[in-house]
Amino acid sequence: MTPPCDDPVRVASDLGACRRHESTFAGLTPGRERFTGRPPASIVVEMSVLEGTVEVTNRLGLHLRAATKLAETVRGFQCKVTIAGSDGQADARSVINLMMLGAAMGTRLKVRAEGPDARAALDAVQRLFQDRFGED
Repeated sequence: MTPPCDDPVRVASDLGACRRHESTFAGLTPGRERFTGRPPASIVVEMSVLEGTVEVTNRLGLHLRAATKLAETVRGFQCKVTIAGSDGQADARSVINLMMLGAAMGTRLKVRAEGPDARAALDAVQRLFQDRFGED
């Protein structure tokens, strides 16, 4: 006869060695969650990171209207897009942050897209800059 067990750690590690707790751990296998019987959640997510360089070619630079158009475009994607210039970097979803870059005509900026739809977002941003934001 197995003596009664008062140590829950030993019981959990033995998975049923103790008669008193046998039904609590019945059917569990090592590597499974202790009470739910489900495997641990996976934290690995497929992630894509792409970078590119763009040049501000419109006459007025990255002004309010252009920054708004850029932010609205980026908000249509799931990925995180950042734009970096000589004066720092900005979240491309924020018009204010984009304006703070002070990107005038001829400025080269680095675009970084991070997420599942990074390729599409980077292409859309590059297209905006190539089309001069629909201006000029």
